[in-house]
Amino acid sequence: MAIIRLENKEFYNITETALLLGIHHTTLRQWHREHKIKPARKNAAGHYIYNEADMQLIRRYAFGKLPAFSVNPAAWESK
Repeated sequence: MAIIRLENKEFYNITETALLLGIHHTTLRQWHREHKIKPARKNAAGHYIYNEADMQLIRRYAFGKLPAFSVNPAAWESK
């Protein structure tokens, strides 16, 4: 399933990312707190930002195709 782009931009905030992935933004925040997904970058204001590669990894985790980051961090680098 391809990522639908809101705009032609390099990074998306957490709300846009959650919308594009079809998950709730609080779920994405929870996965960060629980170290289940790869840590996101932060912009100058300290807000999480994601690029399309980040979203692909989150999508794979969300749909059970990738183990949680805290369980197998090497999987994030090899996929």
